Amino acid sequence: MLLSGLLQFLGRSLQLNSSLSFFYISFLFQYNIEPCPECGNMKLKHTLCGFCFEKVRKETAMIRKQISIMDGGPLNAPAVESVVLYENENPSEADKDKRIIERNRKRPYWFNM
Repeated sequence: MLLSGLLQFLGRSLQLNSSLSFFYISFLFQYNIEPCPECGNMKLKHTLCGFCFEKVRKETAMIRKQISIMDGGPLNAPAVESVVLYENENPSEADKDKRIIERNRKRPYWFNM
């Protein structure tokens, strides 16, 4: 007797139950999900998938770490544009006046020049 009264007191209303089931059903039937063309993981359309984003974030963190080592601190950066060059790459004529950051590894296939 006490348990049924407690359940009635703590129970949800019909309106709340119907709204929760509507949001659950709308979440299940999303039509804007597709596989990533690079890695095959599921992602929302017009966005970068989480796995590919993590790869980009790690590479960018390594480049930023190398830049901070070159500059000697966050406030010592020169006011010129930077160019990242990987193994077996030579600077072009357009890169003559820019700061060159050299990486000792092969350029990732998704990191365009």
